[in-house]
Amino acid sequence: MTNPELKSLVEEIIGKPVLDLMTNTNLATGRTGIIVIFNQLPEFCNPESISQGKCQEFS
Repeated sequence: MTNPELKSLVEEIIGKPVLDLMTNTNLATGRTGIIVIFNQLPEFCNPESISQGKCQEFS
């Protein structure tokens, strides 16, 4: 039920359209996993170079 809202939120934050979003919850552990499939790869920032403002596009 929350997948459309989650999909919209991910698209808003990442700035790329989400092709598919899959979630699964394990009731025994209470853990939830989310897999997001993008049509295009989002821009990725290397945590070591964030202060230098260097980002790269996955290829």
